[in-house]
Amino acid sequence: MIGRALFLLALWAPATAQAADAVDISMQVNAQQVAVDETFQLDVIVTVRGGGQVDTLNLPDVSDFSVERQSKSQQQQMSFGGGQRNVTATTTYTFLLTATSAGRHKIGAASAKVGTQVSTAPPIVIEVSRAPARKTPGKNAPYFLDVQLSKDHVVVGEQVTMTVDVYAERPVEVQKIDLPKLDGFWVEKFDTGRARLTERTVGNKRFYSYTLHKAALFALRDGRAEVGEVRATVQVTDGFWRRGKTYVLRSDPVPLEVDALPAKNKPLDFNAGNIGMWRLDAQVSPRRTHVGQAVTLTIRVRGRGNPARVELPELPTTLEGARLFPPTQTESKNVQNDTLFGEKVAEILVQPVRAGRLIVPPLEFHYYNPNAQTYEVDRTARIIVDVAEAPAGGTAGTTAAGPRVLTQNPRPVHTGLTPAGGQGPLYRRNDIWLGLFALTGLAVALHIWLRRRARPRRDKAERSRRQRFDAAYAQKDLREVRAVVLDALGAAYGGSVAALDEARLGPFLRDAGCADDLADRVVGFFQKVEAARYAPPSGTDRRALFEEGGALLTALDGGAP
Repeated sequence: MIGRALFLLALWAPATAQAADAVDISMQVNAQQVAVDETFQLDVIVTVRGGGQVDTLNLPDVSDFSVERQSKSQQQQMSFGGGQRNVTATTTYTFLLTATSAGRHKIGAASAKVGTQVSTAPPIVIEVSRAPARKTPGKNAPYFLDVQLSKDHVVVGEQVTMTVDVYAERPVEVQKIDLPKLDGFWVEKFDTGRARLTERTVGNKRFYSYTLHKAALFALRDGRAEVGEVRATVQVTDGFWRRGKTYVLRSDPVPLEVDALPAKNKPLDFNAGNIGMWRLDAQVSPRRTHVGQAVTLTIRVRGRGNPARVELPELPTTLEGARLFPPTQTESKNVQNDTLFGEKVAEILVQPVRAGRLIVPPLEFHYYNPNAQTYEVDRTARIIVDVAEAPAGGTAGTTAAGPRVLTQNPRPVHTGLTPAGGQGPLYRRNDIWLGLFALTGLAVALHIWLRRRARPRRDKAERSRRQRFDAAYAQKDLREVRAVVLDALGAAYGGSVAALDEARLGPFLRDAGCADDLADRVVGFFQKVEAARYAPPSGTDRRALFEEGGALLTALDGGAP
């Protein structure tokens, strides 16, 4: 018994030593628009993975507000993966803050350091108005539903964020929410996750608040719009074993003024979906080629706004000295700080038909910037591709002019020979059939032997990838997770995938036999990882990225995603 305990302890000790420390800090508020004398909650969440301790912690500057209460809570989780023990400790610092003056006030940045790793949470701006931000509930309204729009005046196509909150004097359980039909709006729902219990003070009353729903709305036409009544069914919780009364809460309709796009300086044939802040980019890869060898022209619009309604500039249909194939278009989107970002991409295969310089002319993209209230334009530079003559001999069976033709009227060749010894046709000889059966059996046996021999090597490689993923998950290293998924792609579809960019990865995977949905997931995963590496920690659901990376690794290594 003692020997067994010592053995388990020996396994425990190196596993503990292998776990590396990683730190992450984020901040959340339950309201960014309040009135003077209203109270809201700020949570500063510090997560340490690997069992380390925070060396330096800088909590945010909240001197613009009055601190009503401050508290601290801790939670620790332990898991095992990849032969090591993973410890995650989460500490939450909660501030109950009261707005004391109107205007734009800022909650300062926060940072945490563990060893050599530093994580920073960006500042948060709170808009404080003199008038109450919402109707003050009366004495007979211990529970109420509130719908807020981030703006009350927009132009067609400009984002306004809709937030639905429940306010309750006692904790409640939300059973159902009924949203109105939002006719006249393009709606992009945000994933708010599980409703988080926070505290607010409204009209000198203290409430618990829950965010039930959040979405980006884009008005499709001008005029007076309205977000209709929202209904939510909640049940009061009276302890673990008892449930109290059930309430059906209703919100008041919320109006929104939508202006038409200004006519002054409006470009001809302007697309009403090009609203936001966008950038245009055009690239050709490779920039050197030869006659008959196609290159890829990629045209990308990315930025802040609704990518589903963005219209790319007019794509070229002809280029002197080249043949153009029909374009393929894709789009992606992500949410950062309740703002929708995204991109729309077109790829055109361009095949040169003669040597020289292939020129892609400049492109223009017009959009309306609602912040500056002006029409703006972004342009690309002219792109030059050097085209050499086709290599000597060309591609087998082809020339610059097309396929090679051996003869106009090919005829079968007859030798006039007969089998030696007068034994007749080969298919009538028994020894030939016996030989074929023997060779077939030998080939099957060799195939089975090779598969059994290769399986341990594949298993070892898959275990190694899984261990690398578990270690990256523990260290919150998105770059390493991306590398592990890329390694699995190379093992499944060829090592050349590492040299492909996102624009060419999808077509390559499909040509290699990868299912369309899996190829789309892989490309989308890489795009989200790149965006997350440059986004603030609070702007991207990194946990979901790690889970998606693990699911892709399972699918690529032969399991079920």
